[in-house]
Amino acid sequence: MNEPEIMAQGAELREVGGHHPFVLNDPSMMWLVLSGSAAVLSSITEQGFPVGPRRSVCHVGMGEALFAMRGGRGEANRRLIVLAVEDVRLAVVPMARIHEITSASGHDPIALVEGWVNKISSFM
Repeated sequence: MNEPEIMAQGAELREVGGHHPFVLNDPSMMWLVLSGSAAVLSSITEQGFPVGPRRSVCHVGMGEALFAMRGGRGEANRRLIVLAVEDVRLAVVPMARIHEITSASGHDPIALVEGWVNKISSFM
């Protein structure tokens, strides 16, 4: 993983600590795990914050991508949240630039999407 190259291409850095969940709420972004690992959970949100019970969805580590998803009918406020298992550094990549930024770091954008779909589909 070449973090300097990804950042040089215009990605932003987001750090997630263990007791500060991060809501994946922007469908126009992809988050690429630069270091660390995290649990991805499903939770109802209110005013952008997770509330109530959380359901485990999957686990992600370095080199894997995350994407925002919304709940289905009757669960419009359900979102995916990231909870660090160990401190996580994420590159925030605009979807409009996913190919350009991920290719510069040696990642295949199609493989990143497929990896995410495989993880999420096991939850559904």
